[in-house]
Amino acid sequence: FFFFFFFFLLLFFFFFFVYATYSEYFNNNTEFWSSLFNESIYGTTTQRVKIVAKKLRDQIQLNKSDDIISRFTHLDFGCGTGELPTISANMGINVIAIDIAPAMVESTILAIGEELKDNTKVFQGDISSLETINDNSIDAFSALGLIEYLTLDEFETFLSHIHRILNKNGKAYIGSRN
Repeated sequence: FFFFFFFFLLLFFFFFFVYATYSEYFNNNTEFWSSLFNESIYGTTTQRVKIVAKKLRDQIQLNKSDDIISRFTHLDFGCGTGELPTISANMGINVIAIDIAPAMVESTILAIGEELKDNTKVFQGDISSLETINDNSIDAFSALGLIEYLTLDEFETFLSHIHRILNKNGKAYIGSRN
């Protein structure tokens, strides 16, 4: 009995610590990550965002009708400092941006600005936040540079949610730094 109790207690503290650590790290380093976006030394972030933005533009071009574009929804999970959600909002599509760190959420809100806020929803959340997204409601899902922070169980849950929320012609864009 004591072995199982100790094991579950250890497991609880591990997951609590890991969750708090990632959230705290990104919350405390928002300016650092924002500054890296345009640094050539860390240009892969810029490149990933540009590649996904091009793919989104291509996906929208398949549906040239303004009515379809205005109903197009892009969910950026792990939105960071808001570069990709801002590009998407500028395309005129609806954006949902989620990040675990409150400072990243604030940075995304600032990046999007007043004129684009009507077609965006930005909030703090983790994988469980994806449970609130309706089935088949997302046209494009992106998660750049976050899967390396997920446990195997979280990754399986993550993929399950993506499968559930993407519509029939939806696309998922997932990238990793590692």
